[in-house]
Amino acid sequence: MPDFAHLSPSDPGFRDLPFVTSRFRTGDILIDLDAREIRRAGSRVEIEAKAFDLIALLLRERECAVGKRELNAALWGDRPVTDAALSQQLRKARRALGDDGGAQRMIRTVHGRGLRWVAPVVEEGASDDSASPVVVAAPLAARASSAPQRSVGT
Repeated sequence: MPDFAHLSPSDPGFRDLPFVTSRFRTGDILIDLDAREIRRAGSRVEIEAKAFDLIALLLRERECAVGKRELNAALWGDRPVTDAALSQQLRKARRALGDDGGAQRMIRTVHGRGLRWVAPVVEEGASDDSASPVVVAAPLAARASSAPQRSVGT
């Protein structure tokens, strides 16, 4: 399989890759990558681009924890950033999802490994309202603490 780790969710063509599902549902939250929007209970949630990109990346890589170096590379490229910048985007992402650092129902911090999407997800395919769910994925919370970490560049 080709290596797409160097691509950011905001890169042109990212959503056109053959493995990309464009809509994800968890509970009453719909995350539409094509429209770059989040809806909670049907209402649009305001979210900044980088926080949305963080959510998109974690959804795509939800089978494992994504390390800080990989997150920084995907979100900021070669620009140097502080740990506080990533923490700020994480807070914004969690807030948009109705999550927080205490509950970590959607995005869990896996100490020493990175961040991991842990909420059950239904992949819905295209942004078409007639699309039917194609895959149900529910990472086990118990596996989150021992989740494998993707290496930078793999």
